[in-house]
Amino acid sequence: MTSGTAGPAPRATAADERLRPRWGQFLLAALVIGLITGLAITGARQAATVQARTDALAGSEATRTNIVYTMRESLALSIVVEQYLAGEASRREVQVARALLGQRLGVLGADGVSAGDAAPESYRQALFALDGRLGEIPSGSLNAAEQQMWSVAVDPTLSTFVRESRHLGDLESVTFRSEARTSAEQQVSTAVRESVLLVSALLAALALAVWVFLDVRRYFRRVDAAITAERAGLDEARAALERSTVFERGQARVLERMATGAPLHEQLYSVAELASRASGGLPFRLMVADRIVLSESAQMRLPGDELVASWPVGDGTNPAESGVLELVGSLDDVAAPEVDAVARQCCDLAALVLEHDRSAALLEYQANHDALTGLVNRGLLLDRIGEAMRRRERSGEIVGILFCDLERFKEVNDSLGHDVGDDVLVEVAGRFRQAVRLHDTVARLGGDEFVVLATWMNDESELRMLADRLQESLVQPISVQGKEVTVGVTIGHVVVDDLMLDARTALHAADIAMYRGKGVHAPRG
Repeated sequence: MTSGTAGPAPRATAADERLRPRWGQFLLAALVIGLITGLAITGARQAATVQARTDALAGSEATRTNIVYTMRESLALSIVVEQYLAGEASRREVQVARALLGQRLGVLGADGVSAGDAAPESYRQALFALDGRLGEIPSGSLNAAEQQMWSVAVDPTLSTFVRESRHLGDLESVTFRSEARTSAEQQVSTAVRESVLLVSALLAALALAVWVFLDVRRYFRRVDAAITAERAGLDEARAALERSTVFERGQARVLERMATGAPLHEQLYSVAELASRASGGLPFRLMVADRIVLSESAQMRLPGDELVASWPVGDGTNPAESGVLELVGSLDDVAAPEVDAVARQCCDLAALVLEHDRSAALLEYQANHDALTGLVNRGLLLDRIGEAMRRRERSGEIVGILFCDLERFKEVNDSLGHDVGDDVLVEVAGRFRQAVRLHDTVARLGGDEFVVLATWMNDESELRMLADRLQESLVQPISVQGKEVTVGVTIGHVVVDDLMLDARTALHAADIAMYRGKGVHAPRG
């Protein structure tokens, strides 16, 4: 054995001497070190590339999200415009939808570019052209004559805008696929280089291991112990990371249930359970309006538990969207600051759930009811007719349809104005509601056309009696804006039979019956 080496050698032992390599071992060790260094450099470069790709994906994901929301608001605007052209929406609703789209177009993406500037030129031109058309449309809702005229004027521009809106995501998708393809090719090339370096290092290390197996056995044991300790440290760090991301995962779960239209009780339970899990399993009780939701841990508590702390949900202005989140337990329990922060965040999330539920219910109501009279619209009427026809097939229920067309309403509209005409329609709708039975459906198809769906009748005579009540409800003059107006109604009624294949066929049969009552031929349709 040799002894003098350059530099200090603290705590030199016999074991250190035995581990000192020979020249041949030194050369092999130097080769292994060189190969490992090259592998490490390649790995570092790959890590940097992956990080850059991750950052790029994060930016592109934000951009794609912005584009998706822009597409959603654009298509929402087109739907409102179509409803306006069909007389089912007012110009104010069109302006509100356009304002929402304008807000979305002003949102900045991760690259600092707004959604409007990121959109293709063809989309901006289509939106500009649609804005020009929307600036010309009259206020209020369109009558039947105006609907045809404005549909011809606006439909081409609206179709172009819808087509460009649906194509918004094409450019981003192509860019994303191109970047993904380039990244995949780079990863394959890097993997090949790493494989070559790894195989070479393994071969050199194997030769060195065979040569100095006995000397390095204890070294590998120390390495194995270090790896075990590192694995334990990684497990501990992973557990800490999971604890720190409980709230984010729970929040994402709540938002997912909101987006998928889960029942309100399930959404509120997710909020209460999130508060419990994010605070270490503490029992929470969420009370909103007439609902009481308990977290899983609160459901297992004793009934005699006391209120420890509470946090308000909402601003209290609307009882249906306000409530309280309570922490229950023994009087010895104290709400720690981190629990208070979690509870406040969950209160904000519960308020968001309630607001979203109210908005969804309002949108559903607006989609199924006439904006002027509040009656069922054509779409919901057809659904209810179809449901009644299916019940008839099972139980033999008698189902009748009465098609009502107002008489002298056009003269009222032309002589006294549309405002008076709208008030007359609202009064007629109210009188029809009072004339029918509780389980009957009164609908307005548009203009001065109303339909009554009569179900659960004992015989056909009840249908004729119902038609008489509808006519009698309009005998008394209608007083609107200081004027008395008299309108009549022509009613055509049919009883659903086996020859009527679907709801539209049944409704058309009632329409034909109404025209026969007028003594004129029904239009084809």
